[in-house]
Amino acid sequence: IWLGYTENRVFVLDGKNVRRFTSAEGLEVGRIKVIRGRDSTIWCGGETGLAVLIGDKFHTVKASGKPFGAVSGIIETENGDLWLNEIHGIVKIYADEVRKTLADPEYSVNFRLFDYEDNLPGGTQMNFTVSTAVEATDKRLWFATDNGLAVIDPQKSEKNNVPPSVVVITPAVL
Repeated sequence: IWLGYTENRVFVLDGKNVRRFTSAEGLEVGRIKVIRGRDSTIWCGGETGLAVLIGDKFHTVKASGKPFGAVSGIIETENGDLWLNEIHGIVKIYADEVRKTLADPEYSVNFRLFDYEDNLPGGTQMNFTVSTAVEATDKRLWFATDNGLAVIDPQKSEKNNVPPSVVVITPAVL
């Protein structure tokens, strides 16, 4: 059982054993908002970013460009992609970027941001008591926003970068 607290503190209850992680073990994301994992990888989202447990130490995940802000939801999909409900929108970190981060904690990940330009219905929800992202049994991803729920089908999440054709029609002169 993983428990997150304020001031960069996480406790793990494993049977009769209790283990504590703090700044001394690299946990530097502020108040813990969400803890998620798949297989042996543990991710912690907090008010100042994202951290991953590698061995017995946490490492803050570095982002290319602007650093991650508050993270209140984390989903690691079966194919290894990592999805975040992050203060600036919904973030997708592709599986190959996740692998690079796990191999080298100093690596700065590239990611795709989904926001209002992608029809995100409001700002992402920053709840301190529950995770704001979940993967349903049909593999669709649900994210809480301050104006309702957003759903993403990860199989259809790629942005079409081809601009639409432009047609100019001039009115007929009578």
